[in-house]
Amino acid sequence: MGWLARVVPLVLSFTAACAHVEEVRVRQVLDDESVRLTETPRPELSHARVKATLSGGGLALLVRAESRCLVQFAERIRTRERVRRTPSAAALAAEASLMAIGLAVGIGLRRGSSADGDLDGGDVVGVTALAVGMGSGVALGVDASRYSDTEVESTRLVPEAAPRVVPCERRGTRPTRAELITPAGRRFVTLLDGMGRGGVRLPDDIWVDDQVDFDVKVDGALVQRLVIVRPQ
Repeated sequence: MGWLARVVPLVLSFTAACAHVEEVRVRQVLDDESVRLTETPRPELSHARVKATLSGGGLALLVRAESRCLVQFAERIRTRERVRRTPSAAALAAEASLMAIGLAVGIGLRRGSSADGDLDGGDVVGVTALAVGMGSGVALGVDASRYSDTEVESTRLVPEAAPRVVPCERRGTRPTRAELITPAGRRFVTLLDGMGRGGVRLPDDIWVDDQVDFDVKVDGALVQRLVIVRPQ
């Protein structure tokens, strides 16, 4: 078995000399959407909008409330990445050739070697050829097993640099009461329905040169100034 002790180191050295593996990565964006990470109500920035329409002797009101929030947005990106690892085809072919040649030569020479246990010149060549063949075979198996083709899907969030003030996603409390106040201090109050609609009657003595001004409060908060002009 002395020849085996000479073969093993050579086999190990061939095993360590594996083929170069080429890695190719291809990334595909599957979808990209804007999402809200956080939403903080900002009541001081939320205002109702009042639309007034003269109807007969009254004033029809339509109140729209828009809640404002400080929102931190982020881009949610879902990707698919394909990773393909391919050993060098030239190296695999060389390893296969060396394995075939080495084993053929080594086995042939070992069959014709002397039986006294001593290694002559042919035995040395045969042992070396076997080592080359076995080492190339092991390297071929290792390199072939390093081939892979996988796909991985992942999702990542990329926050925007700073939050923004925008309409809230969740609808706030609906307005329930509107109050009209003239510069002289006269007040007209109406309750609003679920659609933000209400109305008040306007007495004839409120008009000044066919015009009247109102400060409008919605649920106690001053929201805007209305100037109503009576048509001739």
